[in-house]
Amino acid sequence: MAGHEPTTRGTRNTKRLSSVDPSATTPLELAGAVGPRVCHVNLARGFRGGERQTELLAHGLAALGLEQRLVVRADSPLRDRLTAVDGLEIRALRSPALVRPWHTRGAEIVHAHEARAVHYAHVSRRLGGAPFVLTRRVPRRPGGNLATRAAYREAECVIAISGFIGQVIREYSPSTPVRRIPSMAAEMRPDPRRVQALRSRFGERHLLVCVGALIDRHKGQRVLLEAMAYLDDLSVRVCFVGDGPDRLRLEAEAADLPNVTFAGFVENVGDWIAAADLFVYPSRVEGLGSTLLDAMDLGRPIVASRAGGIPEVVVDGENGVLVPPGDASALAAAIRLVLTRRYLAAELVAGGAARLSEFRVGSVAKRTLAVYRAVLSGDLRREQSFASAPLER
Repeated sequence: MAGHEPTTRGTRNTKRLSSVDPSATTPLELAGAVGPRVCHVNLARGFRGGERQTELLAHGLAALGLEQRLVVRADSPLRDRLTAVDGLEIRALRSPALVRPWHTRGAEIVHAHEARAVHYAHVSRRLGGAPFVLTRRVPRRPGGNLATRAAYREAECVIAISGFIGQVIREYSPSTPVRRIPSMAAEMRPDPRRVQALRSRFGERHLLVCVGALIDRHKGQRVLLEAMAYLDDLSVRVCFVGDGPDRLRLEAEAADLPNVTFAGFVENVGDWIAAADLFVYPSRVEGLGSTLLDAMDLGRPIVASRAGGIPEVVVDGENGVLVPPGDASALAAAIRLVLTRRYLAAELVAGGAARLSEFRVGSVAKRTLAVYRAVLSGDLRREQSFASAPLER
């Protein structure tokens, strides 16, 4: 049929979300003992950190027994990655700019995971759909246009992945409840043979790995390139894993550096992180830095910038070494410190392992479910003093 938008489902989900009449009883009664029926919306074109976090949350909520729906673009990688999740229905949109309220019908709560999804959820709500929450992952202030302001004002809750982002949202929309729920470690499982192959490929050099989109104004790859000038006496190889609009410029600037490699986008990110002697994260601006969680999970020492929400993940001297953003000499000094003091590297790895429980999929899924329940019970909006209270962890 022309204009038909395909629906796919998880393997054991036998009941359609829209098959239950929302007017039959109260939302929490419909949800039963497990939790509410949730519709996720993520309309991003590609697959980056926010999409990986959407994927992880869907798995975590499925493990808790929730019935879920995902509204995505027809060409979204999320569509294929989540097809087999139990209890999850997928609505793939060929025209995501057009809001079709029936795609969220039957859900008790809608969860928007990126900027386009926020507007989709907001319009759907205005057309009689379910209340919505949104996750904010970036530290910049949301847009000042009337539509964006209205969407944030009418959201039942903003889930901020860091206290740093939460404060930005409070200043932007003081009346909107905010909850801090961090990103999740992806719990990657590297292939030992590929890890060993990477280590052999780069020989006896200390391998530094930097993962992230090649956007220097955000991720600061140029700072790491500049830091290499201070490390001439060490046998060091830097590998940038990821792609982005600054790749050609960065490659040109590194053309005379024989110890710099650009791996591009790779599927096996965990193999590269696991092969590293040191994970380096020189961001200039950062909401939280979920890849840092993967480095901690894979037992890698960390050197990172003290930007945005990074100090909420990396505690200086406990599970990593922090330096001022944009300071190449300080970055080089921290790299030298960790590489030349093996006992320090071991202490940082142990510190990372001790901090990971907060960032596990199961923990984050339970906290997100608690937000859904608080929204449906009215608890968040009844907390009149919430806007001036400390961000809850």
